[in-house]
Order: sequence, then C-alpha cells, then structure tokens
Amino acid sequence: MKRLSYIIALAALTLILCSWTTLLVKRFEHFVDKVEKNAATYTEEDWEKANESFSDLMKEYDEDYDKCSEEQHDRIDKCIGRYHALVVKSGADDTLKELNEVLSKVSVKVRSILMGLGSFLQNLKD
Repeated sequence: MKRLSYIIALAALTLILCSWTTLLVKRFEHFVDKVEKNAATYTEEDWEKANESFSDLMKEYDEDYDKCSEEQHDRIDKCIGRYHALVVKSGADDTLKELNEVLSKVSVKVRSILMGLGSFLQNLKD
C-alpha cells in the first residue's frame, strides 16, 4: 500500500510540474502575441511595462529551466527571439522618426548621410 501511495504521489508531482512548465510556455506565447499585436501603438510607458513583464517571465524560465522539455525550450526560445525583434523594431521606428526631424534641419551633405542611415533603419524595421 505504501508503494502505491508513493507511485501516485510521484505521478501527481510529475503531472503538476509538466502542467506548470506548459503554463509557462503558454504565458510566454500569449505575452509575445499581445505585444506583437499592439507594438505599433505602444508608448514609452507601455514598453516599460512590457519589459518588466518580460523580465518576470524570464526569471520564472530561469528558475524552471531544468523542468522544461526540449519542445518547451524551443517554444519559449522562439518567443524570446520574437520579443527581442519587436523591441529592436520599435527602437528602429523611434530612431527613424528622430532622423526625419533632424533631416529637415541640416545641410545637404549631412542630409544624404542621414538618409542612408535612415534607409538602413527602414530595412531593419521591415
């Protein structure tokens, strides 16, 4: 009887740990999907909140890293990559806006240099 109780307890613990890591994957995916959907309208404050939430998720991932399966690692790693791409793209948008403001105030030589940089950032954004 003790042996059966031990096996049931071990199975329950395994199920709980698998459910927790599956939930973590879903939370990552939901978070990145939400950011991706709304990133174009995010303010500086929105990005600060998003970065804080992302940091919290990363802490959980770090704590539970050994409990995740290879598939879960792959899914979370893809989410991390997508989030970083959104952050870079957002920064490129902001830099592009600032460059356009500067372009209207500078000489032709400097303007052509800045336009080249703007073109590079536009390609990065796309």
